[in-house]
Amino acid sequence: MDDNEKRRENEKSETTYISNKLWSRSETRLWTINFFMGTCVLYASRVALPICATIMAQEYGWNKSDSIVQIVY
Repeated sequence: MDDNEKRRENEKSETTYISNKLWSRSETRLWTINFFMGTCVLYASRVALPICATIMAQEYGWNKSDSIVQIVY
């Protein structure tokens, strides 16, 4: 097999690989952005909860044990 035949064979295999992909480039980018933003929102909500717990406890008249039970469950 000479170099041209090897190159053609590689191009065919790459073309077959690309045509068998599950998602296009734009779909992959969209999913990646959505997962990243979802992770950021989840992280922000988990970080903000302890800060909000004291304000919520004051607002609803909870003591320390009540606020832990209310937030955990």
